[in-house]
Amino acid sequence: MSETIDFSVTGDAWTEVASGSEFVTVATNGRERFAVHAGPSAPALTAPFLEGAPSEPVALSGLTAGDKVYVRAAISLARVVVVRS
Repeated sequence: MSETIDFSVTGDAWTEVASGSEFVTVATNGRERFAVHAGPSAPALTAPFLEGAPSEPVALSGLTAGDKVYVRAAISLARVVVVRS
């Protein structure tokens, strides 16, 4: 079963948006760019990330039970939609 949730994120900190999901897609309907990181714990702000944009969602698959997905705004604020299953 999949679940869709909206999040408001800032560029100052990573926000956990999924845990224990095998498939996660992060997108935005706005103009904001955003960063996505998957791992067992919240990364440092300078950690490597995947970048998403309005027409470029980030889709992750094959995540394991211990993986968490974190999102932050690329600059100041972003509103993202997360689909997880």
